[in-house]
Amino acid sequence: MLVNAGWDELDQKLSSYGKGRGLGDCGSAENYIWDGDMFRMIDASAMPECRGAYEWITIWRANYRILEETAAPAE
Repeated sequence: MLVNAGWDELDQKLSSYGKGRGLGDCGSAENYIWDGDMFRMIDASAMPECRGAYEWITIWRANYRILEETAAPAE
C-alpha cells in the first residue's frame, strides 16, 4: 500500500511517503521505477522512532539503468 503516493513524469518514478507524526522526524519513504513488467523498489529510507532526527536511515538502495530499445537490423 502506498501512502501519499506521487508520480514524477520526468524521471518515471513512483514514490510513497508516510510520516509518523507532523514534524516529519519519523516514518518511511520509498521510490519505485517501472521495469516493463512491474514496479521495482530502487530506494527506501526510514526512521521508526520519533526522536527528532530528520535524516532518515537508508534501508534499501538499488542501481538501475535505462536501456534504450534498438531497432532490429535490416536484412
